[in-house]
Parts: sequence; C-alpha cells; structure tokens
Amino acid sequence: KSPLPSCPRSINSYFISESGPRGAACTCAEGSYSQKTSDTVTCVKCRAKSSSEKGSTSEDACKCRVGTYLSTSLEGTKECSICPVNSEIVDNTGPVENACSCRENYFGKVTGTSMTCIKCDDDKTAPAGSSICNCKKDLYYQNETKDENGNNVCLQCPNGADCSSHNGITSLELVALPGSWRPDPSSLVFSDCSQGYLGLDAVELA
Repeated sequence: KSPLPSCPRSINSYFISESGPRGAACTCAEGSYSQKTSDTVTCVKCRAKSSSEKGSTSEDACKCRVGTYLSTSLEGTKECSICPVNSEIVDNTGPVENACSCRENYFGKVTGTSMTCIKCDDDKTAPAGSSICNCKKDLYYQNETKDENGNNVCLQCPNGADCSSHNGITSLELVALPGSWRPDPSSLVFSDCSQGYLGLDAVELA
C-alpha cells in the first residue's frame, strides 16, 4: 500500500498505520502536535523551548523545558520564558512573579509581564523572593519615607536604642537598651537613666 496523501510528512510525522480514514492513519512526531481540519491532519511544531511526546493532539501537550516556565505575553501569546538574572525558577507556570524568585538581598520589580531583580542597598537586606528590601537590624531602623524604588529609607539606630529585634524594625518598635529609657513611645531620644535621678548617687541608682 502507498502512504496516505493526507499524512503531514513535512514536519517529521510518521505512520502508525496505512489503513483507516484519511488523516487518522498518521500521527505527529515528538516536539509537535496534530491539528485536524476536515479530513486532513497537520503537524504543528511546539512553541520555542518546549517539547511534546509523539502522537500529541493538543498544544497543551507541549511542555516547557527544564529551566523555563509557561508565560502569556500582553498579546495573549503563550511562551516558554527564562527567569531574569539573579533569580531562580520556583514554578513552571507564570506570571513571572509566581514562577521566578529573586535571590537573597535582591528584590523583584515587575513591569508588565517582565521582572527585574535589583540588588538591595548596603544598608538593606531581603530574603529570597522579596519584592522590597528592609533596613538591616542592629544598625538601622526605618520610617514611612520611601525611596524611588518603593523601599523604606534607613536611619541610624539612635543612641540608647535597641534595633536588634528584626530587619525592617520601625521607630515605634524600638526599645531602650539597659541603662537607657524612652520618655515617650514616639520619641527618638533615648536618655541615660542616670538623668532621671538627682543627687550624687545618680549613676548607682540608675
């Protein structure tokens, strides 16, 4: 028997049979999927950076290769994308902020369907997967002021204050170090306890 004329030989198809209805006797090779129109079968190549098992019959069978994830462009086109520099893939399906995680001490800035991982300033830190950097504990605290990237502005830890609780500590969370006191919960002035006593034994009493 001669091959069926409707088999799509041009895109690496192969025959599973030479009998049966036209188009049903052939199937598409690995890396493609079949589309049937009337009594004709066409093999369509999978999108870039993806592959499928032989005999696939749907575009959904085309799976993105290891190290890439399935994303949808602004035009609605499905693509297999690579995570941005200084990030790691954590999921095989987009959007990018779901599929990719910026590394430690980087934060992700998303614009449309793309993401950039930006290094935190020297006075800030961030765990992997962050969208913002926080001020480093011990040396700094942060207020409500934001910089051009939306991160908090870091300020030097006041004398007499304990800024070691956690990264991103705010002024209201500050506590006094031993030997110091805070006259008001909203104050950034931490006074030496000896200043709260009068007399020659002030230091000992404090």
